[in-house]
Amino acid sequence: MNIFLKAALATSISVAAPAAQAAITHLDIKDAVGFNDIGRSDDNTIVDAQLDPYSRIKGITYSVQLTSPNAIGGALVWFGSTSDAYVQFRPDRWNEEIGTVAYSGKINLSALDADFWLEDDGILRLQFADKWAAGDSTDDVTYHSTWNGWFDIDYDSPSAVPEPATWLTMVLGFAIVGAAMRRRRRNRAAGRGGLDPLACHNRESPMPGR
Repeated sequence: MNIFLKAALATSISVAAPAAQAAITHLDIKDAVGFNDIGRSDDNTIVDAQLDPYSRIKGITYSVQLTSPNAIGGALVWFGSTSDAYVQFRPDRWNEEIGTVAYSGKINLSALDADFWLEDDGILRLQFADKWAAGDSTDDVTYHSTWNGWFDIDYDSPSAVPEPATWLTMVLGFAIVGAAMRRRRRNRAAGRGGLDPLACHNRESPMPGR
């Protein structure tokens, strides 16, 4: 590949596919409650955080204090988008004791193949729930879990949509690359009596049009 083609290709790719921006958002949690399993109680606390559209959630750092008069193990939080719940955080699943317990740590969702993308509204939704609270008693007011503390959400924010001038640069860059590649293929065909196959690999993206 000659220098001119390399320069054109590098310019086009750098404009078309800039790297995602790593970011962290901090969520303070105060008296969040779970009265029943997810979707089974309107009293379950829901916390929405506004991030960028199509952000990739890749890690969770936490320091929380969990209180339950029923059983610590039933308390959980679902992390997801406005339409789906993807990751369940249940710090002490088999603990049948009552009282207050503190938990802290870090979860690498990417390493667990549990990272997920938000939708076009960019909203990260936390849904607090409790699998054991209301299931053992009709007293929903008393038997619920309560959360206090914080979560730090590690995520990648996709690059902004290019401006019209940027699109023009991209189009011109790809046109130059295309012309150069066609010229090279013609030269190779004339010299060897055949065309080289062109292999393409398409990788799906959560962002439409990309």
